[in-house]
Order: sequence, then structure tokens, then C-alpha cells
Amino acid sequence: CTEEGCSFEGTRRVVAAHHMSKHGIFKGDGYKMIEVEGQVFRVLVGSSPEEVAQWREERRRSFPTRENIRKKEEHHAQLVEA
Repeated sequence: CTEEGCSFEGTRRVVAAHHMSKHGIFKGDGYKMIEVEGQVFRVLVGSSPEEVAQWREERRRSFPTRENIRKKEEHHAQLVEA
């Protein structure tokens, strides 16, 4: 690894993944906003059981069920009318 004070070694691909997770945009924990090719994404960084449980609950709430699709369509219709 090229980071000062870090002695991690491996293949180029493994070191690149290590650098991103330990020293780059994916370091730390919690949620982070990252940009990939002009699009911004909210990603969960870290893997504590509490964070994973929170992420799974958010995914369940926003999963495209019939009810959620209907709500989204109603919201969109209200925006179009306004």
C-alpha cells in the first residue's frame, strides 16, 4: 500500500481494494455519499450489526411493492397537477 505508515501488501487489485476501504472514500462507517460517473449514491460503509439492520429496514420500506409503487405514482400525479 502506498499510504504512509501502512504495510499492507498484495496484488495490484487487492491493494487497490484495500486502499479504497481503509484510506479512500469507503473508509469509516455509517452512510456516505459517493459519486460514480456523475451519479451520486448513498452507500453503507462498515458492517456493524446495527448498521446492517438499519440498512435492511430502509431497503424493506422502499422495496418496490405494489403499495409503494402506487404511493409513488400518486405522489408523481400530485406533482404534475401542481
